Amino acid sequence: MKDDTLDAIRKLVKPKNHKISITLPVSFDEDYVEVIVLPVNKTDYESTNSKKNILKKFLLDAPIMSDKDYKDFLEKREHFNQWKTSV
Repeated sequence: MKDDTLDAIRKLVKPKNHKISITLPVSFDEDYVEVIVLPVNKTDYESTNSKKNILKKFLLDAPIMSDKDYKDFLEKREHFNQWKTSV
């Protein structure tokens, strides 16, 4: 870490023969890193993976806005922002 920001990786992994392997991103260029290992019960592990899969499917199935649609949206938003309301 070159500044005061915290770079962290959080992964839920299943050990194989009581071992795990962690591949660090290039941004982790320090000489030392801290590793904290916490046990997770199977229900929590499966629940977290299930939630990730639901979110992933939701994001991948979401409609895609074309450049023209996005431009239209920005124009409409600007128009709405000009409205004045009285309370």
